[in-house]
Amino acid sequence: MLIITKHKRNTNGVNVDNNLINDNNNTEREKETEIETETEIETENNLLNYTTLDLLFNYLSYKTEKFYDLTEEDRKIIIFRLKNLGLYAETIYCIPPDKLLELKIQYWAIMEIHLSPYKVYFNKLKRDDFICKFLKTKQYIDYSSGTEEDLIHFVSYFIKSLREKLENKEGKNE
Repeated sequence: MLIITKHKRNTNGVNVDNNLINDNNNTEREKETEIETETEIETENNLLNYTTLDLLFNYLSYKTEKFYDLTEEDRKIIIFRLKNLGLYAETIYCIPPDKLLELKIQYWAIMEIHLSPYKVYFNKLKRDDFICKFLKTKQYIDYSSGTEEDLIHFVSYFIKSLREKLENKEGKNE
């Protein structure tokens, strides 16, 4: 959710209420600063980033008590789904960092599908289909640069392709 404050930053770095700014010469600078502030807020409020992947992974590994609005029932169902797909890791000390990141992304995708209306298709989801979609997405989109934008793009495309696969599979079975 994007929250835009009603404050602008003047050239001295002090917050000033919008109603108090009357200097027409600085309007261009003020607009630029307002746009920068909006961008900063968007980035801060974006839920998917490397930190939230770590938080979700720790939550599902019972290392933390809470993860945003997920309930204990959600945690158990997501873990059940991960175990059914052969993705749940009890111990991670021997997993290389790049594979651990892949696992965290896969955990995120399962959580997103669980929280969406597409969770009704979970019974149709097979490990091979899931891994195949992940590897195809990895082939087309590179997230190894380490930027959050690349991560978001990768995860969004992966989840979208999974949803399409699940919908198509459901249509063929009817």
